[in-house]
Amino acid sequence: MGAFWVRLRRNWFRNLLAMGQVALAIAAVTAVLADVVPLVRAGSVQEPTRFTVSFGVRQGFATWWAPVYTPDDAAWLENEAESVAAATWFKSDFSSGIRVGEQRYLVRGQGRVDLGFADVMGVRVVTGSYFTEADLASDVPRVALVSEQLARTVFGTTNVVGRTLNVRPAEEAWVLQGSGRPVDAAAVLAAPGLDVEIIGVFAPPPGAPYLGFPGMTPMEILLPVTAADAAGSEGDLMVVAEPGMEQMLPEEVRALLTARVAGRPPASEPLEGRLPEVLLDEAMSLQSLRQAQLQSSQLLGAMSMAALVVAGIAMFTTTLANLAQRTRYIGLSRALGATRLRVVREAVAEAALIAGLGGLVGVLGAYPLRQVVIVPLTSGGLTPASVEAVDVVLVGAVGVALAMLVGAVAAIYPAWTVARLVPAEAWREGRL
Repeated sequence: MGAFWVRLRRNWFRNLLAMGQVALAIAAVTAVLADVVPLVRAGSVQEPTRFTVSFGVRQGFATWWAPVYTPDDAAWLENEAESVAAATWFKSDFSSGIRVGEQRYLVRGQGRVDLGFADVMGVRVVTGSYFTEADLASDVPRVALVSEQLARTVFGTTNVVGRTLNVRPAEEAWVLQGSGRPVDAAAVLAAPGLDVEIIGVFAPPPGAPYLGFPGMTPMEILLPVTAADAAGSEGDLMVVAEPGMEQMLPEEVRALLTARVAGRPPASEPLEGRLPEVLLDEAMSLQSLRQAQLQSSQLLGAMSMAALVVAGIAMFTTTLANLAQRTRYIGLSRALGATRLRVVREAVAEAALIAGLGGLVGVLGAYPLRQVVIVPLTSGGLTPASVEAVDVVLVGAVGVALAMLVGAVAAIYPAWTVARLVPAEAWREGRL
């Protein structure tokens, strides 16, 4: 081992260049692996298939909606449809206004939801509690849940249970946005609004940047469906398919709801020249988003492997140059009884150690590379996958082992070539 360090210092610049190329390649490979392993782990959990149920007209890529579903439709559909495991009703609004003390804020969106919304949508209550039957019995909302992001932005903490915020009229968002709609700004800003008590803080499903699927309004505030909402407020539905009935669900739900809403005014009023109809779309699941993320990681992985091949070529030329300077020593060793296998083994071990040192440096540089380059390129609307301690250890060990393997494979041919030299010829042509 001492001789290895002596030789490493003697050719330090050449070895340092080879180690640097290995470090860069391993940093890239490890950064991709650190992003892929958590995705594979998360993707192994089977998610239910969800469908958004709306009512409107679709022409090409454009869709026009006519709100027609009431909160009662969700419970009715869950009981009547054999293919529906769970259903929920919600009504989301773009750009809501809130006031805390004297400070006003513009929120991306809020939603009126029922009791089943949390389970169907995968909402996680991280502090406090979700709505109860008593919360839905009031004529107007008295309580609310807020997102973690909103709690930190407005209050600076997620410990906000028991705090009060004022939900502003929808027109105030228009005023704050400067939309130019014909409203009395002074009257809107002076309106009392609706005071609600925060009973919980929620987080979106793991990996999602916000609560809401593509095409839905991001929800930062959840308000309970009230008795007045149940009487006549229209919104949308989200249903979860029974396992194995994903293909059957659209046809069954469409037939049931078409008959149920036939007598409601929006169902008989033309929209864009056509009568609206029940529309079902499979919601883009986190599983499909992760699959897209994995596909984008494959390209980066291919580029990383190309860098690893270049690093292997660098190790090949470095090993060849190092051995060319030691042919006399190798010839003397052969003359004293060293076998060719021993010569090859020592040369391969030395190259593996040099590459391993480079791999260790690359593993240490993988995390900043992942945060700066890999995550922005592959997130695809998802929040970065959480990397657990076991992933760090596993990926780090794989990175160092891969570097040593590259160094060893790259050194086999140069080592075997030198080991085949006749001792006398090696003594004449080389040096110690």
